[in-house]
Amino acid sequence: MVFWNLYFITKIILAINGTMSLAYGLNIALLILVATKHRTLRVRRFNLFSLLIEVGVLMPAGLFLALHEFGLVVNLTLVQQIVNLTGFSQAYLIELAQRTFEPEMLWAGLFGLIVLRIFNRYIRLTAWTLVLLIGTATATSIREYQADQLANSARAVSPDESLIRSGSFAAERLALSPDEFARLKEVRDREAQSKDEAKGGPDDILRKFYEDQRLKIIDGFLSPKAAPDFDVIVLHVCSMAWADIQASKLSAHPVLTQADLVLKQFNTVSSYSGPATLRFLRSNCGQGLQKDLYSPLNAQCGLYNSLRLSGFRVQMGMNHDGAFDQYRTSVLKNLPDGVEDAISHKSVPLGAKAFDGSQLARDEDYLNTWWAARLRKPEVPVAYYYNTISLHDGNSLPGSSTGSLASYPIRLERLLDDFQAFIQTLKKSERKVLLMIVPEHGAGLTGEYGQLPGLREIPSPAITLAPVLGYWIDPEYTRNPEYSYPIVVKQPTSYLAVSEFISRWLKLPTPARSKPAWPLIVGDLPTTPFVAEEGEIMVLEQQNQYWIKAPGASWEPLTNTNKASQ
Repeated sequence: MVFWNLYFITKIILAINGTMSLAYGLNIALLILVATKHRTLRVRRFNLFSLLIEVGVLMPAGLFLALHEFGLVVNLTLVQQIVNLTGFSQAYLIELAQRTFEPEMLWAGLFGLIVLRIFNRYIRLTAWTLVLLIGTATATSIREYQADQLANSARAVSPDESLIRSGSFAAERLALSPDEFARLKEVRDREAQSKDEAKGGPDDILRKFYEDQRLKIIDGFLSPKAAPDFDVIVLHVCSMAWADIQASKLSAHPVLTQADLVLKQFNTVSSYSGPATLRFLRSNCGQGLQKDLYSPLNAQCGLYNSLRLSGFRVQMGMNHDGAFDQYRTSVLKNLPDGVEDAISHKSVPLGAKAFDGSQLARDEDYLNTWWAARLRKPEVPVAYYYNTISLHDGNSLPGSSTGSLASYPIRLERLLDDFQAFIQTLKKSERKVLLMIVPEHGAGLTGEYGQLPGLREIPSPAITLAPVLGYWIDPEYTRNPEYSYPIVVKQPTSYLAVSEFISRWLKLPTPARSKPAWPLIVGDLPTTPFVAEEGEIMVLEQQNQYWIKAPGASWEPLTNTNKASQ
């Protein structure tokens, strides 16, 4: 029973200092069950059934309860990720263990057990633990009641004043021009009105969101009379969100600052590569539920299907083998039949070791090798899909013993440098290229409440808000001195905006691409309210507040989110 007392007292201490949110009722119930079970065991000395109850029921219940109180969502998604551990390299598994458990934890636990065992000889330790639980529960209830009273008082202020007092909303006032801020406020006012009309909470907003998204489709891709005179290249990047870039202090890298176009509030929706990739490859259609992504591809939704019909030869490449979680197979199912994949990632120099121990190609070497091969057949325009996992958690650089979290800024800078070098290679070729850099999701580099660094079970804004970058490469292209570059789209967008932008670019007359009117081209791209989904976990934004819904739970505010201020 000393172990269980240590378990409960430790959680009380963590709850008092704000590290975890204690579910007092469940803890009191668990303590009573444990005490009853131990009393039965003492009376009957040894009982195999009682031991099985301890190991098979009470201990797992205590573990899942603690995970829940730390903010981790215990569901089938988490179980699936635990199953995926079998595919990780031994070095990565050791790194994950070191992140989770520090040596100080072991020594503190042993010291606590010794102290409590001594006290247990002189006092009824379990009774005092129960008193502590009830006492802290009472104190917490009083604080929450007082906080609710203050919140009710705050609601008496005018709506405008309330919004201005909100920290991130105040930041938006500084970041946006008066006209842009007015338009953003108008959009949010309409969202609030829609909620009121729906008598609503997040469930009503979510239902209406998916109803609207089902009606959205980009049908602007048409069979041209003549083949396009430029290539479309998309670099799909695993694990690169705004929060990761800022934490790595690389916000001023030329790839970001010298782009022609930036979608600043782009939502990747998913926090894992599989569903995020499917969403991008099906970006002609509005945002649907994750479970629907695994149904057969609707040809109308396939971005590269449309590009093929527009006169492009579709090619693909990866700097990895795509074996983990059958990633390559999934991609091929969502690209047109007969897609060309000519360059093996093993045919170029080693860039890093992947989290599963496989080989990764250096991005610059891979892309330059592909581009040299592409130039040997210049007559047909190419729509190219390239996927890189150079930033994936668990990767290691050759000859380095640095852990993947510590090496992330180094790997990010190297990836951006590789992209910059590739852009220069494209410019030197004097061919026309529309280049798009689209992240799959973030890395969760810094961690946040409910998630350790590197975990991505909760699709929070720190993980799903990422930069989409656009480059137009053309020997005749000149930037308009009246514009401030990069052209920034500050409204909330998602994959539909990427598809629409490419469609609009295809429709531009050749002379208009040499001197593009960027503000007109991107001024009314489709906006998408923030709704993110991973497995059975939903996150949405309503009036500058993020909400989360986990299986079997009601909607709750997503507090302490580590959203980067782009």
